Amino acid sequence: NLYDVELEHSPVVTGDCFLQDTLGLIATSKLPLAVIDENNRLKGIIVRGSVLAALASDRAGEEDV
Repeated sequence: NLYDVELEHSPVVTGDCFLQDTLGLIATSKLPLAVIDENNRLKGIIVRGSVLAALASDRAGEEDV
């Protein structure tokens, strides 16, 4: 499955982790961050490109003000 193939060696964060606390991992990891729950079940992934696109979009909106 996807978890075994791609996320086995990914950095892991919990769902209650703030995005700003993950930016270092996002910047340095070549793999997406795995988001797990308290039972170590995969809840989702954080992909660097998606985070960068969202941050760029927010910044562009600020410049319009």
